[in-house]
Amino acid sequence: MEIERGSLMERLELEFYYGQEAEQFTFYRLPKALITDSRFKDISNNAKLLYGLMLDRMGLSARSGWFDEENRVYIKYSVKSIMEDLNCSKMTAVGLLKELQAIGLIDMVQRSGLANIIYVKNFVSCDKTEEKGEVEALDRSENCTGQKDVPAENDEDKNNTGTDIRPVHSKAQSDSKTGTGKENGQPVVQKVDPNNNDFINTDHSDNNHIILSAEKMEPMDETTAYMELIRENIDYDIMMSSTQWSDRDMYEELYQLICDVVCVPRKTIRIGGEDYPYNLVKGKFLKLNSSHLEYVIGCMKKNTTKVSNIRAYLITALYNAPNTISNYYTAEVNHDMYGSY
Repeated sequence: MEIERGSLMERLELEFYYGQEAEQFTFYRLPKALITDSRFKDISNNAKLLYGLMLDRMGLSARSGWFDEENRVYIKYSVKSIMEDLNCSKMTAVGLLKELQAIGLIDMVQRSGLANIIYVKNFVSCDKTEEKGEVEALDRSENCTGQKDVPAENDEDKNNTGTDIRPVHSKAQSDSKTGTGKENGQPVVQKVDPNNNDFINTDHSDNNHIILSAEKMEPMDETTAYMELIRENIDYDIMMSSTQWSDRDMYEELYQLICDVVCVPRKTIRIGGEDYPYNLVKGKFLKLNSSHLEYVIGCMKKNTTKVSNIRAYLITALYNAPNTISNYYTAEVNHDMYGSY
């Protein structure tokens, strides 16, 4: 006998919403156009959900300064992370990425030896392209005729002086849905179906997706997002996948240290005995990658002096890593080539 999927799930005993309680949560952004626009009707619901998750990551990437040379923001979102977020198999995760790329909502760029990056495309831009084509067509019509096409007036409506009913476009035109007859001065009430009219329209702004302001974002949600971003930056899952790697514990400690520096706001952070602005240090730590961490680990192994404050030492080493890594390896190469002569 076939067992229904729902019967395997334990029903949760949850409370009802009262008043404005539903507004206390942080939400992912799912553009309304993905649901209502016919161009996106063939996309699976999971692909639309994944696009919403990518939009959320894109906002975090923009705040972290992840822009390419053309000022285009990009994200890093591994297949493993997608599998965890959507609770799906690897085949499904890859299929969803291909689905979004096929319709043009994302572009994936593979980089040799580095984590792939994803450009999340602007779904509204296709509307702008169509509007531009319509405007150009109208301009061509004006150039040919010398004037714009004007709809012919309805003579029957023009001669109807008994009831002068016009659409209400603004408060200046009318403060109510009543008019006045020209012959008898009696008010004329326009019949309006409250469930089918042009005044009830949720499309009253250009921003047709849910965005929760930064002020309402819960600290724990932001911390989790930053920790996930740092994992992507340093290729944590790839580096920790080798059980034989002797530096796994040190790599884990550096990851935790970076998370601590980034996720705990403060006025200043001490680097090499000097106080630096928190946002400056946070920005540099969010740009660290696996090469920087391996470089710091290598320096630690070669250090022969006693370190009294290992935490302060590592924070300083991580902060300086992007500036010193090139010179370090250049010196190593020069030593190997010419040191023995």
